[in-house]
Amino acid sequence: MNFVAVIGVVDQVTKLPKSNDAIINIKVEKTMTNNPDDNWYDLVPVSINRETFASEMKQINHGAIVGVKGRIATIENKLCLVGERMQVF
Repeated sequence: MNFVAVIGVVDQVTKLPKSNDAIINIKVEKTMTNNPDDNWYDLVPVSINRETFASEMKQINHGAIVGVKGRIATIENKLCLVGERMQVF
């Protein structure tokens, strides 16, 4: 089963010019860090379809809290979360 759910803070939104997709980088809290100088978060790239999530895209900006349900896929030789459902809080 390929299922992932994350809740985090939007860091950056990149609209891809050659497709109808966008990449949203979400800051997801780390459960622990070994070094106090490390960031408190990991950046998770989420690929979403801008038509499917048109109303959510209008609400998303830097610092917005979002929840995403989706699956892991390889896009351009990088692991990425492909969003299937999204909720903006």
